[in-house]
Amino acid sequence: MRLPLESVPNFSEGRDRATIDALSDALGERAQLLDVHADADHNRSVFTLVGEDDELVAALLAGIVCARERIDLRSHEGAHPRIGAADVVPLVPIVPDDMPRAREAARELARRVGEELGLPVFLYGELSPGLGPAFFRKGDLQSRIDAGELEPDYGPKRLDERAGGVLVGARRPLIAFNVNLRGELDAARAVAAVVRETGGGFPGVRALGLDLPSAGLVQVSMNVEDWEAAALHEIVARVEDEARARDAVPDTLWLLEHPPTITLGRRAEPADVLVDGARLAALGIRVHDTNRGGLVTYHGPGQLVGYPICALRELTGGDVVRYVSGLEETLIRVLDGYGIRGERDACHRGVWVGGAKIGAVGVAISRGVTMHGFALNLQPDLAHFGLIRPCGIADRDVTSVAALLGRPVDLTASADATASAFGTVFGRDMLAREMLLDARVGVTSPGTM
Repeated sequence: MRLPLESVPNFSEGRDRATIDALSDALGERAQLLDVHADADHNRSVFTLVGEDDELVAALLAGIVCARERIDLRSHEGAHPRIGAADVVPLVPIVPDDMPRAREAARELARRVGEELGLPVFLYGELSPGLGPAFFRKGDLQSRIDAGELEPDYGPKRLDERAGGVLVGARRPLIAFNVNLRGELDAARAVAAVVRETGGGFPGVRALGLDLPSAGLVQVSMNVEDWEAAALHEIVARVEDEARARDAVPDTLWLLEHPPTITLGRRAEPADVLVDGARLAALGIRVHDTNRGGLVTYHGPGQLVGYPICALRELTGGDVVRYVSGLEETLIRVLDGYGIRGERDACHRGVWVGGAKIGAVGVAISRGVTMHGFALNLQPDLAHFGLIRPCGIADRDVTSVAALLGRPVDLTASADATASAFGTVFGRDMLAREMLLDARVGVTSPGTM
């Protein structure tokens, strides 16, 4: 069955409800409008719609006409950079094989915008490899055109006084998400510079530091253009680590579940993974290198993973051994609440029950800030541990709380108990939070990240 194409156009209006509604009507009349997200601080709205190729081109053309009529960039103010009223208009294939359709539809849209609407159009993404929206937002775009540095692919060589220009492209699906911080704009910009690909950060990640005056916050705004190459939890942990080092976030404890994943510590050996990549792919298990200590471990649904992002000096006076022991003690206390006696092992870090491992600890310290942390087996698929040599130990079993109790375990209750135990062990007040990085010390329940 032929799937529709998707488009996620960005328009430079996030405050005027009448204009946002008019754009929704124009787009939704000709294609299926799935979602509208408006941001007043960005002064920008992002629309998600799907349709057949010609339907989508007609809908987007109507939306650009509406934007040209209703949005005047001469009086526009907003945190997000832009070159036009209809700023970025990507065509997105839902399956990779449909990329040629997306490219063809995007070219047809670009041609019609240039010829019928008289707006300058710049191609990006699959239509202009190596060029992304950020390239066109550098400096004064009209001056660059006049200097011969670049020119529109369609339409006139002069930006429209009110509507500017339009970026049209075809690209793969991406993940866009923002992390809000308490702190100065310079801190958000510095964090963005570290995590984005061009700064030596994560592959396929584009990031900006923006001010959110109405919220009294700053933001690291990110597009993950290659979500297969950059794991979201690692991006968020790095953002928080960098922000914590700049005093832009409080000490924080993340509690969550992962999809089936094998992680390799700094001392891991290829032989610690006992099956080949094809077998792992068939099971839906991905492999990631990490900068934590230790060897190889498995994370998956039913396992509670904790990432403390804290100033070590405030937790233990800077004592790493005391910190690792404190993480073990946290897990031992959680197990005690289930009537399970957890123990340390003289030869191996972690928590054990009757000689079988139930909790893993692997940490890294960067500029005095803790990273990575611990994993507690509540009710994971224990068969997946047979795919690896857990922590390089070949002669010890792995167990879980559910296996020992003979019944399912409530993960949310376990997360609450873990947060409480962590606070008791390290002498911290634990406050639940609903917004990312928006409390003094927080905990998120599994699956909410």
